[in-house]
Amino acid sequence: MKRKIAKTVVFCGLVWIILVFLVTNYEDGKVTNIFIWSTNEITNNEVMRDCILTQDIERAQVIVTNLKDLNSFINSAKNIKDKEKFLYSDFPPNKSLDRELIDNHFDWLISYVKESDIVIKQFKRTFFIHSNEADERAFDSEFASRTRLIFWMKEDCHQSLTTERIENYIELLSRFIPVDILSKCDNSLFPDAEKLYKYQFIPSNSNCRGYANPTVIKALSNGLIPVVYGVEQSKSNILPENSTLFIPQSTSPAFLGRHLKTLVADKNSYFRLKNWIFSGGLVENKRIELGELCQFIRGQRRFRKRRISKWWNVDTQCSINQ
Repeated sequence: MKRKIAKTVVFCGLVWIILVFLVTNYEDGKVTNIFIWSTNEITNNEVMRDCILTQDIERAQVIVTNLKDLNSFINSAKNIKDKEKFLYSDFPPNKSLDRELIDNHFDWLISYVKESDIVIKQFKRTFFIHSNEADERAFDSEFASRTRLIFWMKEDCHQSLTTERIENYIELLSRFIPVDILSKCDNSLFPDAEKLYKYQFIPSNSNCRGYANPTVIKALSNGLIPVVYGVEQSKSNILPENSTLFIPQSTSPAFLGRHLKTLVADKNSYFRLKNWIFSGGLVENKRIELGELCQFIRGQRRFRKRRISKWWNVDTQCSINQ
């Protein structure tokens, strides 16, 4: 009985290998035409024999659409059939996402989430050789040049409930430390303003696995220490270690004010939060490599299909502050 089962398993395995071989060799003679619904989503750094980009959607066998352009794609492409459709997203899903719509119109997902069919790292770290002595000199110079303590960048020009809540917190915080409010809505934002500050106050109402708020990344790139209010512990695994302060929503303005002043008073504590910047940086990475996409399309993984919404949704990927 055991021998019979073993023979059956071996036979099924051989059949699978033969099928894969036949399909792969059949497709080797074809060129896959890829239509990009959104612009500037794919980097083509190499000449591909098997895949090319086309501007003719009728000719394409594969379509790549950015989540930002989902509505225009759905409205314009209702009658497009017999094409493999990839959904690309460089930001987390949200509550308003129509899961059934996603499942019905797309076969594969390209995103920063590790379960994606094609994973695109949101940001990449760069490193360079450095010395402790040079770090200390650079730190002393940088510390002295940042004469102001902390600011909040107001980006919502409409007075929403969230903005009002943050403004109330900032008002209380300003009783303990000087806090500046810069805004894109008026003339309070001036060139290179970020270079004058040590901290940036960044409100956050969501914490998503494997995702870093672009505002936090920008603050780090500008040499600031992000103070992320509303997040107790980041689920992101791409931020440099010991680079960001995460402040739970329950933290009082008095406690936060004292904590920030203590860090500035103790140069060693402040330096530990800045040390990463002297050994490297962060580079934004939102482009899809054509070679990687082509390899996936023509590889064995294309046989595996699943419902995207089962795992790529705000309930499984993010925790939301109400």
